Amino acid sequence: MGTAATAGYGRATVSFTPPAADGGATITAYTVTSSPGSITATGTASPITVTGLADGTAYTFTVAATNSAGTGTASGASNSVTTPSRSAPTAVTGAAAAVTASGATLNGTVADNGYDTTVTFDYGTTTGYGTTTAATTGATVGTGAGSTPAVVALTGLNCNATYHFRVKGTNSAGTTNGSDATFTTAACTSTPTFAIADALLALKAAVGTVTPTASQLLHLDVAPLVGGVSVGDGKINVEDVLVILRRTIGLL
Repeated sequence: MGTAATAGYGRATVSFTPPAADGGATITAYTVTSSPGSITATGTASPITVTGLADGTAYTFTVAATNSAGTGTASGASNSVTTPSRSAPTAVTGAAAAVTASGATLNGTVADNGYDTTVTFDYGTTTGYGTTTAATTGATVGTGAGSTPAVVALTGLNCNATYHFRVKGTNSAGTTNGSDATFTTAACTSTPTFAIADALLALKAAVGTVTPTASQLLHLDVAPLVGGVSVGDGKINVEDVLVILRRTIGLL
């Protein structure tokens, strides 16, 4: 039997040509055996995949046919193939798209490098980010999938504000952060409205008695004002409280 092998992460797929003669009885199974390791896999037809192989190791494979009379002589060795080494994912941050005054679509690509990988995006108004969200497209990259696009659409952002973001991949070998990228939301077209409850919440956040949620931070982070327009600075302090109070009573 002629044999040919191709390697993948922790596995190899072995193709072969059935023998010209079956010895007078129908062949019921084929057994593929690795060298080194003598790891076997059985199937009824070509190709057969052998799993459980070590990373970064060169292997050859033989195939033996079995019928009701027993198992025949193994084939000659296949070509030598080397399994790739698995590692932490590769993450490449792309450009933001569809940027509006309150939203943007973040893009990136993540390669699994041999392990199932989960994909998230970090974003915020500083390189400390502060918010992590799962990708909505490409949230999981399966083993062997290679470089896969990842996308998430953000909403509820501050207008006229610069945001930092990066894509991030995590698998059993570790976590890889993509490089930092930025986008700036469109200019504000209207002034947000506030109630006394917003001012009270902002005051509690400013003095540290409550921790605002991500959506509350985006809504209440209205200072400083540049040319009368809120640009935000990624935190809530007394300046934000004063701006909210003035807008609540109609002074801004």
